[in-house]
Amino acid sequence: MAAPDPLPGLRSGVEAASFATEVILFDPLARLAHELGGIDAIVADACSTGEARGELEQDIAAHFPADDARQVVDAALDRLARLGVLEGTEPAVGPPCLGCVETLPPAAPLRRRPEPHLATVGALATVIDLRGNGTVGRALAELLGDLVLPDPTPATTTMRISTRRSGTAVAWGRQPHTPRLDDATAVAAALMSIDAVVAEDAAPRWTVLHAATVARSDRAVAITGHSGDGKTTLAAAAVLAGWAYVADEVTAVDQQGRALPYHRPLGLRPDSAALLGLAGATPGPGAVLRPWRVGPDRQRSGPTPLVAMVRVRWRPGPVQLARLDAPRAVLTLADCSSLVEPRPGALGALVSVSEHLPVYELVYGSTDDGLTALSNVTKGDILTRRV
Repeated sequence: MAAPDPLPGLRSGVEAASFATEVILFDPLARLAHELGGIDAIVADACSTGEARGELEQDIAAHFPADDARQVVDAALDRLARLGVLEGTEPAVGPPCLGCVETLPPAAPLRRRPEPHLATVGALATVIDLRGNGTVGRALAELLGDLVLPDPTPATTTMRISTRRSGTAVAWGRQPHTPRLDDATAVAAALMSIDAVVAEDAAPRWTVLHAATVARSDRAVAITGHSGDGKTTLAAAAVLAGWAYVADEVTAVDQQGRALPYHRPLGLRPDSAALLGLAGATPGPGAVLRPWRVGPDRQRSGPTPLVAMVRVRWRPGPVQLARLDAPRAVLTLADCSSLVEPRPGALGALVSVSEHLPVYELVYGSTDDGLTALSNVTKGDILTRRV
């Protein structure tokens, strides 16, 4: 089997930033910035990421009306060499100042075809046109299946998943792609990126909390905590025990004090998924994260009255459940609302929530103890500091 034909890399010190249809190359040694479009941008991006030449030529042949992809790549590499940005070339001579932009004329009137449409995903105030290729894009579309809307539904934003041999990158609209990641990390990064966009879009309309929410008998409990404290693990255990799934990571609360559904896959860590017996049920890649798509049979489809918030901390030993006084309740709400940038009046909104919503602190060492405490919270059966 023949060794892959490598592309030349960028000369040491040259940096690249990739956008939807353009690439900016910054050459500090030559004091030049180059704005590239068309095929030149694609070839420069491939050189910066270490992509194999054969893979690049296949990509160009698949997405552009080019008869001879190899000739097209050769011509683009020649133009980049003349700029002095490829390894083995001398830097171009630029003016004695930074920030000068040289724009290359397009190599040909070609425009890269967009990534194929995978699904239209709706969450709270956000509608995402999910586009992508490769296994990561397909896995993400499956994991988000509980949020899929019928086509055509007008989208408010576009997420692009670009997979090549060098890894998978994620981008929103015309923003630059992230660095290329392995499949498992890319899935986790895409889900967290969606959470951030959904939270930001929801913040002007609702109070947004960084929490998982489950419900029983039309009474919802929001579970919050820092990473590793067990909030998603306890929420998943509750769903397996018969509670209804309302939301994870982003819980939006309306003016009537109801939690709104956001049925993204529950983001479990591998050890938590194994503990709950869910490790083998996860579709798609997930070594960093074991996302669990809950399914419609275990979900609450409409707004659900929120009766309490529980700040969880995992710690071996006896379970403890205590209601927080007003100042600590507001501090806890503020701590779990940090998913979005603060807005004017944000503190007043949190004070209002704390006045109508009891906030508890739960310390537990097993999911059984945690579930018992959640059940007592929904019943208002809190008699002592210990359950």
